[in-house]
Amino acid sequence: MKRRITVDHVADSKNLLSLGHEWNRLCGETPGFFKPLGGTWDRTFPWMLGWLSEVPESQRDLLVLTARAGKKLIGILPAIMQEGQEGREISFLGSEGCFGDCKGILATGDDQIRVGAAFGEYLAKEWIGRLGRILFHGVSNSDVGIQSLIESLVLQSPWIAHRQACSASRYVFRVSLGPDGEPIWPLATRRTIGTVRKAYGSGLFEYTEAYDDDDRQSVVKRVFAIRGMLKNDAPEFKQRFGSIPMAQRILDYRFAPGTADCLSKVGRLGVSNLYWKENPIAGAIFVDYGNARNVFWMEARVHPDQEQLIVWMLLTQLLRSTLRNGNSELQLSSPLGARVTGMKNYAPAVSWILATPRSSVVYPSGDSQITADLSST
Repeated sequence: MKRRITVDHVADSKNLLSLGHEWNRLCGETPGFFKPLGGTWDRTFPWMLGWLSEVPESQRDLLVLTARAGKKLIGILPAIMQEGQEGREISFLGSEGCFGDCKGILATGDDQIRVGAAFGEYLAKEWIGRLGRILFHGVSNSDVGIQSLIESLVLQSPWIAHRQACSASRYVFRVSLGPDGEPIWPLATRRTIGTVRKAYGSGLFEYTEAYDDDDRQSVVKRVFAIRGMLKNDAPEFKQRFGSIPMAQRILDYRFAPGTADCLSKVGRLGVSNLYWKENPIAGAIFVDYGNARNVFWMEARVHPDQEQLIVWMLLTQLLRSTLRNGNSELQLSSPLGARVTGMKNYAPAVSWILATPRSSVVYPSGDSQITADLSST
């Protein structure tokens, strides 16, 4: 017989350290989790703090739910509370911003439903009176744990929940190499690729890459070249494709003096720069892990009329080196990915789920109401 689940919460980031080994175990047991990136506590913790830095400290509080069967930790839900449109609200830690899609409950496949139900009951009994709404972005359509959490919440409180399809917070591109060693581009992109080749053939552009396991000083220098590009530009020339707080947090954990080695090994960190007449005009920071290259920060300093070309010049080179390094897909943040027209997006199907007191919100048509029946959606 399965033991009764007890739920508690962690509200202090320092106390998260006490979950280290058990968090590590759950990361490896959670279905669909990015094991090459997050299979260990010491590799996910810097990323989690990076996501946390997306929200100013004065505007949020940590709320990590934990579920135990006896003394064994069997479930974790990393979340934050912050001021929203309807007062205090809960959202996933990392559910917005770069690569925030499909982050849910850390638990085994067998435990997802019952842990989700326990979390829903806990929120209904302990937190409903202090919240204006619960908003989960980027929930995988196949996530039974979050579905169970919302159904339990609705069943045991005077709240109602709605689900609506949304775009994933990343684009996933997959291109294979042809027999000539060049990527096989989709037919819809051939004209764009031709323009890119002409641009590189002019001799006015140069693309470079550096990796932290080869030359850390070069990586840091190139990162600051990217950040410095926008310093003195007019506002109309500024376009942020990624998250500066996230980028800075990752760099701090990799290069800060005294940082433990385990915190500096989240995949292989790389940086690319695009120069025009020896002047930096664009660049990207990325991490290679597993079979993917994850571009989590990018900047461009060009006139909007040239932006599309510059994005494609970076994309083609990033994809080539991605394939050369043995990876099979390139993951880009939404603002950048949306500019890559003609490429098929392999990102997972996701939705947002909003839970509020009944009749407090008018929902757009097309939403699906979540009831207490798991088979209803």
